[in-house]
Amino acid sequence: MQEQQYRCPECGAEFPTQRSLEEHVAREHQGIQVSPPEEADPAATREFPSDRTIEENRERGNLPNE
Repeated sequence: MQEQQYRCPECGAEFPTQRSLEEHVAREHQGIQVSPPEEADPAATREFPSDRTIEENRERGNLPNE
């Protein structure tokens, strides 16, 4: 299974952790707003959602139950 990569919305660079992405943004892009992946609209991402992500979004009411 491939580990989740965190992509910079400004330049597209990928990072192994949310924290490393935030540090990059602070250094390279003067602190643009980066929302955590859990808060992103699942339909707006190009990444295939994991079973955990799907279940979490169902629990929040963002996706219909099967």
